[in-house]
Amino acid sequence: DGSAQPPPAWSLACGVAVAEAIRGLEPEVAATVRWPNDVEVGGRKLAGILVETAAGGRAIFGIGVNTTGSAADAPAPIAGRVATLPDITGRPLARQRLLLRLVPGLLSLLDEVARDGSVLAARYRPLCGLTGRPVTVHVGDTTLGGICGGIAADGRLIVDTPQGRQLVASGSLTPPADVWRGGA
Repeated sequence: DGSAQPPPAWSLACGVAVAEAIRGLEPEVAATVRWPNDVEVGGRKLAGILVETAAGGRAIFGIGVNTTGSAADAPAPIAGRVATLPDITGRPLARQRLLLRLVPGLLSLLDEVARDGSVLAARYRPLCGLTGRPVTVHVGDTTLGGICGGIAADGRLIVDTPQGRQLVASGSLTPPADVWRGGA
């Protein structure tokens, strides 16, 4: 049925695969993963990921990477929060080159994770751009603030709060009011 949610590990694995592919093709680009589903460079969003399930148990991976263009051309509300490969490297990255690196890497990582779930955290941890930094996680109407401790073996975000360590399975690091929904 199309209502089942994909395993959370798939979105995390996709972020790792995107960051690894970009780093492999453009070694000067220090792509990091921002839990749960963004790839950033210097705190600016370079790629976004959405994984959904469809009829028949199939998964749809929506991956947007800013391989062309300039952040200066982005809509004003987000121009200061995005990055593009041409802004970083001085040249666009051909989508075909990226796909030829990304797709086999993602499929291989998903296969490895299916065999040994600890592989995901091991590959994610060195790419986590938030470890040791203050975070605020928005879960519905609730917020949880603390210092990011990376991710747990099962992919949950570790947040060290004044009340103790919390593990967060889902949520957003972007305040609801800052989520861009299109328009000017």
